[in-house]
Amino acid sequence: MNKYKKELIAGLIGIILFVSIILFVFVGDVASFDTAVFKGVASLRSDFMTVVFKIITTLADKYYTVIFVLLMILILQNKDKYSYVTITKKEKTNNLFNRFLPWIIFLLSVILISALFLVIKAIFQRARPIEWFLVTEDGYSFPSGHTATATILYGVIHLLILNSTQKNWLKSLSWVVSAVVIFLVGISRIYLGVHFATDVIGGLILGGIVLSICNIFIKKYNVKINFKKRLEKTNILE
Repeated sequence: MNKYKKELIAGLIGIILFVSIILFVFVGDVASFDTAVFKGVASLRSDFMTVVFKIITTLADKYYTVIFVLLMILILQNKDKYSYVTITKKEKTNNLFNRFLPWIIFLLSVILISALFLVIKAIFQRARPIEWFLVTEDGYSFPSGHTATATILYGVIHLLILNSTQKNWLKSLSWVVSAVVIFLVGISRIYLGVHFATDVIGGLILGGIVLSICNIFIKKYNVKINFKKRLEKTNILE
């Protein structure tokens, strides 16, 4: 457990924060906070900025996500011909599994976050701020599915890059790009008036919890992108 202490602590903190934001939204007086944030973001509204944020928000919509996940199968690969995770006695099967393990983890993370935010939306059924709409959205408001999805789409890729390179400049670039995209997607949801600020915060925290879980598996099985050095085989069933 000590090996994954940081991830476990991060996940626990995330759960505490998520419960706190739920209490804040559904028990506390959240209207003044959400309204203040919305007014601040809405002050940026213009025809040009509306076009920009409409484009940004598509970086985590359901159609883009499906296409993005499918395209990532071409990039999120381990091209080492040797298996480093053993799941069967057949070497070819192991090699194929290991080649696509980075993508498999990416895919499962997207599926998990999607299931979580859909279930949570159905449980709490928070209405959207219809009076703020610049675009039409259906479904419930809390948490922001776009923000949660963006956190996973770009966060998991960042974690895989961190585990795949020793180049600090690449790690830093990955962190900056992923953080900026996630932040802008969240802001776009407030700007377009389809979410309260607390929805976005909730989506970000929920995504962070799933990232913690994902990083445990990335570290446990030393999952890398295009890693070509032969590694010692590990039994995934152990």
